[in-house]
Amino acid sequence: MSTLYQPSFAAGELAPGLHYRSDLAKWRAGAKRLVNFFVHPQGGISNRAGTQYTGTAKATAAVRLIPFTFNVDQTYALEFGAGYIRFISGGAYLTVAGAPLEVATPYAAGELFALKYVQSNDVLTITHPAHAPQTLRRLGVTTWDFGPVDFGAQLGQVTGLTATAQSDSVPGGTPTPSMRGFRYAVAAARRSPPDYGPLSADATCSNYDLGYNGTNGTRNTLHWDTLPGASFYNVYRFYQGGWGFIGATEDQTFVDTNALPDLADGPVEANDPFVDGWPATVGYYQQRQVFGGGTATPQTLNFSRSANFTSFDTANPLQPDDAITATLASRESNSIRHLIALQDLIVLTASAAWSVSGGDSGVLTAASILVKPQVFVGASDVPPLTVNFDLLYVQAKGAAVRGLAYNNVANGYVGQDLSVLSAHLFTGYTIVDWAWCAEPHKVVWAVRSDGVLLGFTFLREQEVYAWHRHETDGQFLSVCSVSEDGEDVLYCAVRRGGAITVERMRSRRIGPQGTNPAEAWFVDCGLQYRGAPATTISGLGHLEGRTVAILADGNVVTPRAVAGGTITLDRPASIVTVGLPFTALAETLPLDLGQQGGTIIGKRKRVSQVRLAVENTRGLEVAISPERAEREPQWREFKERRFEAWGAPTALLTGTEELNVAGEWDHYGSMLIRQTRPLPCTVLGIMPEVEVGS
Repeated sequence: MSTLYQPSFAAGELAPGLHYRSDLAKWRAGAKRLVNFFVHPQGGISNRAGTQYTGTAKATAAVRLIPFTFNVDQTYALEFGAGYIRFISGGAYLTVAGAPLEVATPYAAGELFALKYVQSNDVLTITHPAHAPQTLRRLGVTTWDFGPVDFGAQLGQVTGLTATAQSDSVPGGTPTPSMRGFRYAVAAARRSPPDYGPLSADATCSNYDLGYNGTNGTRNTLHWDTLPGASFYNVYRFYQGGWGFIGATEDQTFVDTNALPDLADGPVEANDPFVDGWPATVGYYQQRQVFGGGTATPQTLNFSRSANFTSFDTANPLQPDDAITATLASRESNSIRHLIALQDLIVLTASAAWSVSGGDSGVLTAASILVKPQVFVGASDVPPLTVNFDLLYVQAKGAAVRGLAYNNVANGYVGQDLSVLSAHLFTGYTIVDWAWCAEPHKVVWAVRSDGVLLGFTFLREQEVYAWHRHETDGQFLSVCSVSEDGEDVLYCAVRRGGAITVERMRSRRIGPQGTNPAEAWFVDCGLQYRGAPATTISGLGHLEGRTVAILADGNVVTPRAVAGGTITLDRPASIVTVGLPFTALAETLPLDLGQQGGTIIGKRKRVSQVRLAVENTRGLEVAISPERAEREPQWREFKERRFEAWGAPTALLTGTEELNVAGEWDHYGSMLIRQTRPLPCTVLGIMPEVEVGS
């Protein structure tokens, strides 16, 4: 008789080709199946929390959820459908006069998952190659503005410019005219945000005494009309074939006493980089907004002026804060798909990842820009995720998930396949959407093309790379993550029947100490009643005709069907959670002693007893996985009720629990763990007692 011990599941669900690779370090922390169980960064597994019904989406064809974060206390999940956006905050739709707040958009249903976006403060910029870039602005809790980005000059053109030659030493104040003429132009400027208007129409005057005699008191005086929004005005004089700067003033008057024009500081010239087509993606880098890709210029990057996100103007000659245009010198003409600011700007195409930086100076300018290829594995259209200093993206070919991080030894960015150990979860499918929930469990949630939700627990510094899968009575369509109540909360769009519901994954916190079963929420698309003891629970119209799981004051109630939007309990209860049931199932790998103890793979073995280390657990069942598929597992349940008072709910268990499982002799010895009830369970370790035969 041997006692084996699996203290961790930090490798997640492993591909079938690895089920007998006991030589791998990750094998001892792997599982054969993890369905509706997620892996903790510390190695244990818990059944995932259920979801709360937020509402039914307006659209029935396609819905995409996009996060909007004004600050950590004001976050929103945006419901994008064909031609509209709706707003969700704190698990509820924002409403005006009793109806969901809604703004119109130009996007069709088939374009939603090609939208790229980036946020700065309260402005979300959205791109699609078939449409002009748009901005969504938050003006107040229920006041939002949506419209195209204005890439034209924000400041207008100065008008009314006149130039007059004057002299204090000449009778009448008018100096001698000559063939030497002076030609002037003025441009308005704004300090914050920095902006420059176009040059005015020029004005000329002739002044022989200023040009040749240099007579004291001789000058040219300029006047122009006030321009609203201008902070000051730059004055230029035409000299040696170009415009040169001669001064600035906050007034509408300027006096030129023959200042030498600075040709190195010329006026700003208007530039619209999108006259031939709209960009495909958008980002920010070093205080510049950058657009990339598109039909007309698939490999071109357009950086705005520094600190002026909508101006792409340049001066002649170029200045350090001017707009920048750069094109990838690639062997293939694959459009730019994503722009992500890390240490450098990472540019992802369908075939490669590139870095853009300021070179040795570190400051990006038109004269200092370094574009380098990093890895030749391209990205799909799914927006990448930034996880600390790592970039996660979905591979263009297939559905593998890759990581990209800077490596000091390589002096560049290196890639890593993060899904290779669980490749079976991706074969034949694609990832269509995903979101990163850092707290409290550090999980990437990824929507697969068949509606299954994959989870990926990721903590690189502890080498935790654990995939798990999650299913519901429906198909997941889209997800996004926003911060609420100190956690990263996942919002999901789920197709249930003919409708699309928007749901919020609940926290696994069940009371201040995590031990109150009445607070448990382990049903999907659910709602909760809290109030005076009641037997009739209403408001369940979205679950009409469905058989629902029920938890009433911490006690599991027999499932029943929703009729007329209500259910009726046998006994009154004050906290009632109602929703669709789901089963969490974990299966261990075939048993082996490991390399030091020799192998028992292929030998007949029998598990007679199992000890589980559990935390805040109730309703857990254990069985030995039958060697023959046609046989049903013989489930065993822990004895739970012990010292509770009469009428009180059964307490949650924490500690080591033992079960006699009476397994049969077989060649695998895999164990099954499941939770079918709307209750929490966490497994920290498994210790089977194993007899080994020939």
